[in-house]
Amino acid sequence: MNEKHEAIRKQMHEILDIVLDGNGFEARKRELTGSLPTLFFTLWGHTGDVTVNLHLDGWYAGCPKDKEWEFSYTNVNSAEKMEAFKSAVLEAVGPKKKSDEMSREIARKEQTISKELEALEIMKKNLRKALKEEGGNG
Repeated sequence: MNEKHEAIRKQMHEILDIVLDGNGFEARKRELTGSLPTLFFTLWGHTGDVTVNLHLDGWYAGCPKDKEWEFSYTNVNSAEKMEAFKSAVLEAVGPKKKSDEMSREIARKEQTISKELEALEIMKKNLRKALKEEGGNG
């Protein structure tokens, strides 16, 4: 293996280690881990790229990514790019102030309550419709 390939391999291992350390060794779905940051690592074999996505407040179906990094595994990535990635991930997954954690939990609960209220309104509408169809008071 030549020096370039060794350097690329080292970078890819470093990126994957950061993702694994950031996520831990558990499934990272919001209903399981709350608002813990979640990282995704995707290797694109057809283009020679790796993408890392960060979801700051945990992952749920349809949630937008907060940050994304693209790396090449056909060329050595710059030291600046690697350092910016490491710093951003360490900041996201590092120890949080209690107030930050509480703020995120409140926002998550507000979102859950909002969805439940929407579902309740649909149920009420369906009840009124059913009562009307049955000849009751709606």
